[in-house]
Amino acid sequence: MKAPADSQQLMKHNNIIRASYKLNLSEIRLLALVVRTLQPSKLSYEIHASEYSTAYGVDIKTAYGALIEASENLFDRRFTAYTDRSKKLMRWVQTVEYFKDEGRVGIKVAEDFMVYLMQLKENFTVLDFNELSKLKSAYSVRIFEVLKSYQYLNTVVLSLDDIRRYFDLNKDYSQNNILEKILKPALTQINMVTSLEVSYEGIKEGRKIVGYRFDIKTKIKKAVKKEKTPAAAAEFSSRLELELFKQLQQVRPAITQKEVLAQAKLEGVSVTQMLEFLKKQQELL
Repeated sequence: MKAPADSQQLMKHNNIIRASYKLNLSEIRLLALVVRTLQPSKLSYEIHASEYSTAYGVDIKTAYGALIEASENLFDRRFTAYTDRSKKLMRWVQTVEYFKDEGRVGIKVAEDFMVYLMQLKENFTVLDFNELSKLKSAYSVRIFEVLKSYQYLNTVVLSLDDIRRYFDLNKDYSQNNILEKILKPALTQINMVTSLEVSYEGIKEGRKIVGYRFDIKTKIKKAVKKEKTPAAAAEFSSRLELELFKQLQQVRPAITQKEVLAQAKLEGVSVTQMLEFLKKQQELL
């Protein structure tokens, strides 16, 4: 999850994306701000309310309140990362520091978490910070990250147990709650504001839904058609010249600005003089 120089891309290890944890939106956003400026061997970072405000489009007072609450909560949060052989319980941060009346907080990242963030040679996903900042719920961010990590497959099947594990939900959390409270609203947001286009359908065993298949595509950007302007319009240097040219085109539709410029240069006169001459000449015909 190390950020390049422009700090708009996050490289995040898939073991973190697919880990089991529960964070609210403010906590996720605070972590993203910390992680996008990561530097090797540096554990301590300061996040300012102004940075949070700019990144997520909220006012300064709301931003500072979110920083205080999120940093305090993160101090008590943990996550569980899974591999083929084991599961590992870890903390996000080691310490949190408040700077009274200064609109900033200090975060010291947990060392084990930092290992996942900095040692990225394979099994990672590149995320766009601008896309993440547009998502308005913790579930939509988490589902976006998970689906992005499987995008190279185009299709992924997640069981209900997978989804419960990702969001640290107990086994009593029903399939209907997962669909109505998590998947539907999150996918609506994802399809609306991100580069992903996701469709899904239930996977059944008998009459019971046991999971979902997600088809993941990248949206095709539609080309914006631009209105054609007269050739070399930018070569005229004044509104008067443009206006005279429009008047000339009414009587000589085929004439181009390049022709006018070339004739003015050949005759050694100004563009305005040439336009007036051509217009009068045409009127005499």
